[in-house]
Amino acid sequence: MNDRQLKYILTIAREGNLTSAAQKLYISQPSLSSMLAHVEEELDVKLFDRTVSPLKLTYAGEQYINAAEQILSIINDLNHNLERISNSLAGRLNIGCSSYFSSTLIPYIIPVFKNRYSDVQINLTEGERMDLEKKLMSGNLDLIFTTYGNSENKNIEYIPLYKEEFVLISPLSYVPDSYSESDQSTDSLVDLKTLENESFVLMKPEHQLRFTIDRIFQDSGFIPKVILETDSWKTCLSLAAEGMAFTILPNSEYGMPVDRLKFFRINQTYYRSMFLCNRKGAFRTKIMDEFINFTISLLKQRKKE
Repeated sequence: MNDRQLKYILTIAREGNLTSAAQKLYISQPSLSSMLAHVEEELDVKLFDRTVSPLKLTYAGEQYINAAEQILSIINDLNHNLERISNSLAGRLNIGCSSYFSSTLIPYIIPVFKNRYSDVQINLTEGERMDLEKKLMSGNLDLIFTTYGNSENKNIEYIPLYKEEFVLISPLSYVPDSYSESDQSTDSLVDLKTLENESFVLMKPEHQLRFTIDRIFQDSGFIPKVILETDSWKTCLSLAAEGMAFTILPNSEYGMPVDRLKFFRINQTYYRSMFLCNRKGAFRTKIMDEFINFTISLLKQRKKE
């Protein structure tokens, strides 16, 4: 039993006559009659009472027609949904990111994307970079937002989004030597060596950012006086805002509080690169391509503003 047979028998039931049903279906009456006989033989039941005109459904025929209508409705819905998915109007995306991305970049991207593609279901998984990469490689995630840290995974395609420069973040009360208050901006350079006696709050050593932060201090020629190590950007920023310590973090455009802090460029330039990644060689659905292109376009637009 296939959908063509279901449609043909539904038409017979609606027309009540093989001849008019055959005309409506643009096939010959003998072909339609043969098809009906074949289905009845296969099911071992009679679907129509042929002794009356118009044709009348038997009890078995009524059950068949009820089921046929439901089956064809499901098939039509399926075809409609598949067409929408094919046209990038619907689908599901499994996206992974760190807690940092989840609280900063994701709230900037997802609402705008969902406004355009309301029928796309987005499942978000938060985690550490290595765990997210494993889930990406196993197919449990479609895309991940990440940096590739100290080494690049050759099985992952890294799509560059933007770069963030590491900056010194200070309390509002801090005024570097030889700078006037009017000079304080993120374009102002500071010699980090002048802060070797100051207190710092830094990300923990196992955190990916700490590798670059330690290199910054090494290149500056001193070991910082660290009063606290944390997994949280927010803790670093809050303590700096309270005047307790300095910190070094990437200068993010997303979710970075600026009203109680000062930002200074370091005398050498250090960056971290942000990427949207998928598994190299894996099938990429149209909705995945749409999300990638949408994200790149949205971030470029943000840069221009």
